[in-house]
Amino acid sequence: MLTHQFPDLEWLKRQANSSFADRKSMTGQSLPVDGWPNVIMNARAQEVVRDNIRGPLSLFSNVTGRSTVTAGKKRVTVSPDVLFITNPGQYYTLEIHEPRPAETANIHFGDEFSREALRAITLSPSQLLEESSTASIPNFFNRIVPAGPEYKYILNGLLTPGRTALQEEQDLYQLLVLVSQDEEQLQKTQDRVKATKSSTKEEIMKRMLQVTDYLYSQPEVNPDLEELARISCLSKFHFLRLFKIAFGQTPHQYITSIKVNRARTMLSTSNADVKAIATTLGYADASTFSRAFYRQLGLYPSQYRAQS
Repeated sequence: MLTHQFPDLEWLKRQANSSFADRKSMTGQSLPVDGWPNVIMNARAQEVVRDNIRGPLSLFSNVTGRSTVTAGKKRVTVSPDVLFITNPGQYYTLEIHEPRPAETANIHFGDEFSREALRAITLSPSQLLEESSTASIPNFFNRIVPAGPEYKYILNGLLTPGRTALQEEQDLYQLLVLVSQDEEQLQKTQDRVKATKSSTKEEIMKRMLQVTDYLYSQPEVNPDLEELARISCLSKFHFLRLFKIAFGQTPHQYITSIKVNRARTMLSTSNADVKAIATTLGYADASTFSRAFYRQLGLYPSQYRAQS
């Protein structure tokens, strides 16, 4: 269901806490089953606080502007270039405080839909033929995910009016495929961390993700090692070693990749000149930015824009 208006907050809290037991949508329509329905929230707002909502599996993103999402112990800034994942049953708070209206692209996956979709994604074809086969819904890391071309293509489709129910469900399913693939890669990243206990590996990964969330949500920053270590609650050389083991890159290399990928989007979708893009991404000047871009892609920004 695509909607362009936030529902009444108190009504939503009651419905979410009761798992939509009355099977009524925000428009009063009957829902086929209990639990959250699929909701695509494409609303515009300049000042809003949607606090302490018991949500379904969700992806928070924006078409324009920025919002802030809090879930558990995490509070992150969400922009058009990233998505943030929250889990079923997790309480979230969404805030928008912008000088101009921000446009949301928040995807709330229906409870039954996500269970069945993730079951199909998780089980093998032979297991899917066995009616007794079950698969528990994975608990995803609360984290920021870069909104690459595949994500953006699907999100654009979901925000297009007039789509059929079939098209919408196919796109929602494909989003869950992408999220599951990213989670699988993250589990492989976690497995590279040498620790005797799985709980230790998970804790280290959570600390590394605190750092990557910070870097993705603020691509203009140029933090030093002390600052990144502080975010991870580790000593700086312990952090440096674990980060390199987990991601196969130094923090500087990781930051440069984020900045260059953000620059690629800006070069392809805006008329901003190279100097303005360099400033936006925290580079001292256009020459430093151009050299970093060339080292990553083998093209200078002006060449990349011409090809795009």
